[in-house]
Amino acid sequence: MSIVNYKTSDSLHTLNARASLVAVAELVKLLGLSSMIDRRLSRRDSNRAYPASVIFNTLMLMLHDGARCLADVRLLKQESALMNLLGMNRATGAHTLGNWLHALGCSAAIMSVLDDINRRRLKVGLHDCKRVPLDIDATEIEAHKKEAKWIYKNHPGFVPMEGHIAETEQVVATEIRADNVRRLPVYSAAIVRDYLLKTDVNLM
Repeated sequence: MSIVNYKTSDSLHTLNARASLVAVAELVKLLGLSSMIDRRLSRRDSNRAYPASVIFNTLMLMLHDGARCLADVRLLKQESALMNLLGMNRATGAHTLGNWLHALGCSAAIMSVLDDINRRRLKVGLHDCKRVPLDIDATEIEAHKKEAKWIYKNHPGFVPMEGHIAETEQVVATEIRADNVRRLPVYSAAIVRDYLLKTDVNLM
């Protein structure tokens, strides 16, 4: 077992349940995401803008903390002891996060980066494993976008089909669908299978 190398000192600010976000920050460091994101997504036309990695890391921590909207970034910024521990004294605000996401949208650049991140995550989790069993199943995501439809759990959202690797509890790929879309699992399995083959992992 390896010990995460974070040291704390006496402080008037206490660490609470969000201290577990240190594990997320350690994963980002292990995968080398900050340097890759700065290289591929940082703005070239401003020397005053936040580095892309600062914005990305803030979003990562928010998502793992269960944030429901961009304004929830304030909950992270209030955790001064945790932010100091992670070296993230420059956590951004909701307006900056929104502008960054709006500028990127579903551009080829961000989709390529997300794809690369997922492949790095899979390879770290699978180590040298080359053959894995794949579980295809539907899940639910509550959402209040205008495109969302009411699902069987009595709230608006989507029911994406996901491919899971049970041994590592990793999601390999996701096919976003509305609740009223009925496609054969074989179709979704083909999507995930193609993704795994590109990641040099074979299905059992």
